[in-house]
Amino acid sequence: NNSIISVKNTPNKLDILKEAGVVDSGGLGLAMMMNAWYYTKIQNNIEDNLEKAYTEMISGLSDKVSKSFLESNDELEWGNCTVFTITGNDLDIDYEREQISKYGRSPVITGDSTLIKVHIHVLDETKVIDYSNKIGKVDNLFIQNMDNQTKDFSRKNRDYTGIETSIISICDGDGIIDAFFETGGDGVHIIQGGSKNNPSIKTIMEEIDKIKSQDIIILPNNSNIATTVKQLIELSENNNIHMVNTSSIQQGIASIFSYDQSSSYESNIKDMEDSLLDIEEAFVTVSTRDVVFDGKNLKKDDFFSTINDKIYETHTSPEKALVSVSRDLLKRNEILTIFVGHESILDNYDKLENQILDNFTDKEVVIVDGNQSYYNYLLLAE
Repeated sequence: NNSIISVKNTPNKLDILKEAGVVDSGGLGLAMMMNAWYYTKIQNNIEDNLEKAYTEMISGLSDKVSKSFLESNDELEWGNCTVFTITGNDLDIDYEREQISKYGRSPVITGDSTLIKVHIHVLDETKVIDYSNKIGKVDNLFIQNMDNQTKDFSRKNRDYTGIETSIISICDGDGIIDAFFETGGDGVHIIQGGSKNNPSIKTIMEEIDKIKSQDIIILPNNSNIATTVKQLIELSENNNIHMVNTSSIQQGIASIFSYDQSSSYESNIKDMEDSLLDIEEAFVTVSTRDVVFDGKNLKKDDFFSTINDKIYETHTSPEKALVSVSRDLLKRNEILTIFVGHESILDNYDKLENQILDNFTDKEVVIVDGNQSYYNYLLLAE
């Protein structure tokens, strides 16, 4: 019918749809509604006919988004999809549509003199919300981060064709995952797991089975997970799986920094393993009970730090523990990378960075929102 033909033709009307290899989603949705109404009206195999209509509308499209489209859009800032209503008296819908549209992109603003419905894409939603509160009462606020959606979409649709060596990293925390993806290049695969969430041999094998690369390097990033991976390699018939024995996230990050897509499999393994000899690592976390650890008494709710798996100090706050252990590491190292756990994330780290770098003017500190569980801070010193 005409609705199906119209949807199939949408890539010919908008270049970005053709480049992405998709049809217009809004048009497809409307066409499905029209077909649902039609087949309900004539009582004719509604579900089967809707399935056929949908299949016909997307027929001929690839199930993969083009690589060039993903690469060209990956670095764009999409911001937050922000939806809300404004209730008030004597609202001028035409004027407010013009004013609110100035705050972002893709605005859809409808309503009347007592209710305005707003949909807009903004990098910072506070400005448009502040303005809207001045003209009425803001309700039904919904905000969704489209940058995170874009990252997830790009990763799910990555083209792994031609990747000779793939890397599987087992980790958690959005910022930690981003670091592995951004540093390791096109061949990185992530299995979510960590200190209290060890993936099973079955889970890891399922990820391996998806990979078409000739060679696979696994970064367990945890000593318990490393044991699981060793068992998996012993059981596997694939002789081209190698584990770099990373027992922490910090070691995993250090090793993937040394990975070079243009180098051979054997050379990369050597460089990645050698990199673990040139780093120091630390973490800050809270003691969940009274315990004697590494010969030292830790009280419940004490924040303590370690350096290279040895207890360093205890403190009343994670920030104090971080500053102290960071300054010790900077005595022997040039660069300090700090991954901040989800319980310690701040809007601004300038004060914390200044405290750490006091009298270390020739050193560098990089602070990243790791968003990892259990650890307030993970530190990698090089």
